[in-house]
Amino acid sequence: MLLLPKPDANLVKSGRNIPGLNVAQADKASTYDFVNTQVLLIQKSALEVLQNTFKN
Repeated sequence: MLLLPKPDANLVKSGRNIPGLNVAQADKASTYDFVNTQVLLIQKSALEVLQNTFKN
């Protein structure tokens, strides 16, 4: 799974070419997404978005 800070159509389209890769926005990701992934890649700028999302 790859978490992005904001929508990026080119990265989402490119990610569809990689089997098993799920590309999502950090504020749209759920706990279920994290539990069901073996590898989690978070863009540095998406980390702050993720922290703010789960803080509330």
